[in-house]
Amino acid sequence: MYTRQDFILSVASIDDGKPIWLEKHKSGGLASDINVAFRIGGLEDLGLLSELVNEKKLQNMRIWFQDGHRVYMAIDGGKPVYYEWVAFENFYDPFLGLTIPVKEDECLAFDAYTHPDYRFKNILRSVSSKIILDCYHNKKRRKIMSYVTSERWPLFQRFYRITGLGIVRPKANISRIRILGIWTGKMTNLKDE
Repeated sequence: MYTRQDFILSVASIDDGKPIWLEKHKSGGLASDINVAFRIGGLEDLGLLSELVNEKKLQNMRIWFQDGHRVYMAIDGGKPVYYEWVAFENFYDPFLGLTIPVKEDECLAFDAYTHPDYRFKNILRSVSSKIILDCYHNKKRRKIMSYVTSERWPLFQRFYRITGLGIVRPKANISRIRILGIWTGKMTNLKDE
């Protein structure tokens, strides 16, 4: 039996030579529709994150912390309501079964989740804008990458247009393939940068 899932790895320039987005959001990013606290999480937050994920995902998160990746969190009343991970170095995704290379001027946003009670309240937009500001100012990254399923690509492009980030273009195609019960990943670059 053969199963295939397709993803698009995208890249967006944070400043693109025109710091319009940075100027517009220099006050701390876009606001959400509700008042939540935003912060960068640490290993000590695994207990909080366990409220949102299963044990297997929690194990992956431990590894991600050990590998130096960051988790950005939105907290409401002491409970996590949103998280998103960002890698500043090459990232191995156990779900895809491959390593995504991250260059010195790039960062990779991956594994975002919003609690169902907090969806459609612009938390994703708010936290993403704070992530972009942190990646640019504190980590000196000029490009942000992310990947979504091919079906969600139009929605993803629309999201970044709404945040005002600018041009988001495909960088690579990723396929997750299962043959005889074994998953493997393959990445095909679309354009050499």
